[in-house]
Amino acid sequence: MARILLLAHGAKRLRQLEELLAADTHELATPNSVGEAAELWLDFDPEAVVLELPAPSLTLHRLERRLGGHAISWSRRPVLVLGEAGDPDVVDDSRLLVRLPLPVADETLLGHVRGLARLHALLEEPLDESNEETLSIPPAVREALAEQLVHLADYRDASKPGHGSRVAEVAGRIARELGLDEPERTEIERAGRWHDLGKLAISAEVLRQPGRLDEHALETIREHPRRGARLVRALLGDEAASHAVLGHHERVDGQGYEGLAGDAIPLPARILAAAEAWDSLTHEQTYRPAFTPVDALAMMREEVGAAWDADVVGALARTAR
Repeated sequence: MARILLLAHGAKRLRQLEELLAADTHELATPNSVGEAAELWLDFDPEAVVLELPAPSLTLHRLERRLGGHAISWSRRPVLVLGEAGDPDVVDDSRLLVRLPLPVADETLLGHVRGLARLHALLEEPLDESNEETLSIPPAVREALAEQLVHLADYRDASKPGHGSRVAEVAGRIARELGLDEPERTEIERAGRWHDLGKLAISAEVLRQPGRLDEHALETIREHPRRGARLVRALLGDEAASHAVLGHHERVDGQGYEGLAGDAIPLPARILAAAEAWDSLTHEQTYRPAFTPVDALAMMREEVGAAWDADVVGALARTAR
């Protein structure tokens, strides 16, 4: 199913994990040391790493040093750390690192491994080559994984901790003011939380760069709605939310990322576009301070009919806090 690099503490625990993952048809490499892991890295080319060791942070840093010039290859691999949730030193917002506290049910562990291996493919493969069939994992695992990925996306872009949650909340208020029913509002709020998941394909260095970006970096950033929509559809199994995610950088004048205009942009996407702009304007960015709500709203009103939908901005104005 996927190539998994497995590092665990103790021969007995290693065998248990190896049997569990092998039964799920994964191809495994089980090095006995960090040095051995680094030696086989390029030949094995793992799609994900599963790590259950007493000092996971130290292991990650040692492996990164051993890989040397190939560290970028390492940093783009999803890592599942199995261990107690109280290890703050394991947090590293430059990696695709997901945590599961122990003990963990087999179904939960296998679901996360499948999800992270698929995440690697969705983020790395060319946009026109990916398999977008929805991954089969338990709904509870899907939701838990989605929350961890939102956290990773928010913190990879250091100026935006909590951005996904805030966009979801603002989008929900706009949807309610526009009279959308509860299922529609729920879908828009989910899309709001997930709208920037495509940024997991972008390095933290690019996202945090304060100056002007070169054309290659700009093109990578412009791809993030499409990558995010693909991830929401194939990994999180939500077709409706994927359309909103895809369109959240569209403009009503047709000058957005995909070139859609006016009513051709789905209403949920028009709502997300305004909600994200509001949150970005009212929070500090790497290149400017935050605007006051009054100034942010005035700026958005100036762009009604060009960037933003008039009804959506009107609903935002009536509900802004």
